[in-house]
Parts: sequence; structure tokens; C-alpha cells
Amino acid sequence: MTSLPSIQGWCPSSWQPMHAADGWIVRVRPPMARLTLVQAQQLAQCALAFGDPMLELSRRGNWQLRGVQEKHLPALLHTLVKANLASANAQTDALPAVLCTPWYKQNDVTHQLAQRLEAAIATTPTLGALPSKFGFAVDDPECSLHYTPADIRLWHDGQRYWLHPDGLRLGTAPACLTATSPDTIVQQALALAAWFINITPSHAATHTPQTSIQRARRMRHAATQLLHAPLWQGQWQSPCFAGTAMPPHTTEQEMRARPGFIANWGQLVAAPLGRVSARALAQLAQWLQQHRPDTMLHTTPWRMLLITSLQPFHLAQWRCSGLHQSDDWITQAQDPRLRVFACSGQPHCPQALAPTQPLALKLADNVPPGWQLHVSGCAKACAQPTNAQRTLTLTAVTPPSTESNAQASAWFSIQRPATAPIHWPTVHAQALCEQPDLLFDSPP
Repeated sequence: MTSLPSIQGWCPSSWQPMHAADGWIVRVRPPMARLTLVQAQQLAQCALAFGDPMLELSRRGNWQLRGVQEKHLPALLHTLVKANLASANAQTDALPAVLCTPWYKQNDVTHQLAQRLEAAIATTPTLGALPSKFGFAVDDPECSLHYTPADIRLWHDGQRYWLHPDGLRLGTAPACLTATSPDTIVQQALALAAWFINITPSHAATHTPQTSIQRARRMRHAATQLLHAPLWQGQWQSPCFAGTAMPPHTTEQEMRARPGFIANWGQLVAAPLGRVSARALAQLAQWLQQHRPDTMLHTTPWRMLLITSLQPFHLAQWRCSGLHQSDDWITQAQDPRLRVFACSGQPHCPQALAPTQPLALKLADNVPPGWQLHVSGCAKACAQPTNAQRTLTLTAVTPPSTESNAQASAWFSIQRPATAPIHWPTVHAQALCEQPDLLFDSPP
């Protein structure tokens, strides 16, 4: 149980699923991170018919189906392609994804930029040589995706288009390219991706999980070379305020990433630990289709859905749509479950030493407002948020005793951020539940 965990180094997709302890993981990337109400019902039906009845929301605005049996993979893929929830072929599926901010309206500047970028990538098959984790993001003027990783980030600030390669800076400020037209900035993004492929020729190998495991790299690993690249020499600028230059101490919660009704946008709802019951998703989509048929569901990278209906929900509508079910949805910004994060844990992940999600939910009420607690089943620290004040990492599991009602005992190490290291010994899970002050010994 003390061996180092294996890092896959690649991401599953619809055409290239990943095997886990509970079956195959299939990741669904809806175009523009948006579901129609019909697609939402089809996605829920796929989970109920082919896999685990719980869907997962990823930090890149994707959906994950777990527990799919191998014999069901062809039927699932056929259903997803037919519903326009998966690419029509494996070559297109291997191209890098475009993460779009949820804060856009149909055909506004942000939406059009994301559409142009996605269309350009779809017609550039050579980008399939990029690592599977390499990604593009189209942000909004308010910088809502600031904490969401992206190798190449584009946005429009109301006057100009901007592009930032992850990791590239001029002193303490981000180094960006700028343009006055969307076509120009999109072509710059493709040129940067081609440059990245050319300086890392190992990526030109056939796109397979095995090559990704050995060779996966990100733009930030090579960004400093861009300052001397002849194609962009002297073109780098630093915006005074843009998608990579946030005011100090800004958090995701301060960037509208909180459940509640948001004027001119709709209703933002969260899923506990990013897990959505397929039954709950189907109920919500069916009710919306009957009563608010023009609504869309925008998937966010914050384990939340934006329901684009501009009418607030009344009490009776909460009940009919199923949003009143607290086990399925988080609808209040003060809900303590928003402060906890956890990896899949057992029985889903073969490398997790014990279950993690029940402990995270049990500790949620004790996490101080403004803090984030992350629970990891092994040293990989999957699902870790950007600014977690505390991380619990499973280090050992004591086998159950011979008593019939005994259970295995999980032991955790406690970490603070690197700026405030702590050297506590391992702590028993039961002790954490009985004495949560062991975790939160000082104010943030």
C-alpha cells in the first residue's frame, strides 16, 4: 500500500475511454460546454443505461460517465455521437478541446470567438499531435476562468482581442498578443500551438495513451522560449486588466462562481463534490422543457450548472424541478459543501487507499468560511483546487479487525500550502471527525 501511485498523464474522452476500478470512464465534451434540454436528458439516460447513475462534472466544463462495462462502450459511443455529444470520428475527438466561459449569450462576441476557434481547430488535423491535456480557453471580460488551467487563453475586453500563452510573463505581468479582429487572434492561437508542436517533436508521435503518459508537457514548460521566437519578436504586451491579470486576493467565489440567481444570466446551481444524479438531471431538464423550453444548461468548471432561464425559480418550481433536493443540488452560496473537494476514492479508483468523498462531506460543516479542504485518496492529489488551505492525503489503511462490525481504519497526513508548511503526524479519520480543530488550528 506504500508504492507510488501511477499517473496516467492523459485524459479520457468519448473515443478513448480510461479504465478504472469501477469500469470505464467516458468523458463527454459538449460543444461550447453547453447542453440543450434534450441533450441533458440523453446524457442522463446514457448514465442510467450504460454506467454509474451518478454523473461527474470536470474542472474543464466536461461531463464524465463512470462504471461503463466494456460491452456497452460501442452502444454508448453511438448514442453520444447521434446526440451531438461526441465527435463523429476518433481523429476529431483527438483534437484539443476549447473551454468556453459559461458567461456568454448566443452569438455575442465571446460566443463568436469560441465558435471561430473551435471551427479552426476542427479543420487543423495536425493539432492532434498536441498532448491530450493541452487545452484552449475562451474567457469573458470579467476573467471568470482565471483559476481554470489553459495552455492558450483568448478573450475580448470590449475593445481588443487578447491571447495569453500559459506561463509567459513580462516581469510580473502576463505577456500577451493582441489583435483587432477575431480571425487574427484565432490564427495566432493556431500558430502558437504549431510552434509548440515543432519545438517538442516527440508530440508528433501517434496520439495514444502510452505516448501521452511518457511525453505529456504543457505550454508553461516552454513559454519562456516564446520571448525570443522570431515570429512574435517585439509583439508581446501586458494588459492592465485581463483574463490573466486578476486583482490581488480575488477568489473563484468572488468571480460570480456562487450558486444563486444572477440577473441577466440565470440560475447557478452546484453539485455536491461535482457529482450529479442522472435522475436529478433528467428531472430538471424535463421540467425546463415543459415550462421554459428556450433554456440551455451551461456547464462550468466550478462543479456547477448555469440554467440560462432569466426568470427566478419560485418555491413550487423548485420542488417540481427537483432543485429542492439537497442531496442532488446546492442552491445556496453559503452551503458548506462548496468548501470541500475530493478525488473519486474507493471504490472508483484503483489507487485510492480508502473512500474519500464521505469524509469530505462529513467534514464540510467544520470548514471555516473562505477556506477550502481537499481530501485525496493517494499522493496524486487529484481534484485539488487552486487555493486549498488544507489537504488530507491518505497514507495508510489499517486492515479491519476480526470483529464482525469492524471496518478498516484510514490514516491521513495534513498539509497546508507551501507558504505555511506544517509537520503534523498522520491522523486517524475518526479523530478528524471527532476533533475537526486538528485541521483548522489557525484563521486563514
